[in-house]
Amino acid sequence: MMTRILAIWLPRWSIQRFLQTAPEWRQRLVVQYHSTRRGRVVAERSPAASQSGIDIDMPLAEAKAMLRGDEVHWEAWDPRLDREALETLAVWCHQFSPHVSLEDSDHPSTLLLDVTGPMPLFGGADALLAQVGRAFERLGLVACTGL
Repeated sequence: MMTRILAIWLPRWSIQRFLQTAPEWRQRLVVQYHSTRRGRVVAERSPAASQSGIDIDMPLAEAKAMLRGDEVHWEAWDPRLDREALETLAVWCHQFSPHVSLEDSDHPSTLLLDVTGPMPLFGGADALLAQVGRAFERLGLVACTGL
């Protein structure tokens, strides 16, 4: 039997994680930053901040100048918190498969589930993808899935 791996990618995972803990910021300006050799730069931003012209790797001083006067949540990016939250989500995903892992990356944003055995229990691939999609929607998360 061919192994079937379900990939669940959580775009902008760091921002999604933050918004899970602070839903009042969902439609507002959120900017996460980190330090590089060039100084502090934007690591990630909310959709509202992106629409306001804030880009990844933009110098933080430039982002602050662009958003001066606006109510903005500025937060140092913490990849450790991102990983811990993704690991918690991986445990939650055991409802779909007993074999769940994170992508092999310094900053993962994808869950990998071996659904070879469980897939028939969910009614096949399409039904499983739909059920997983609905489950992540109920959590308030944007998830892109693929087998």
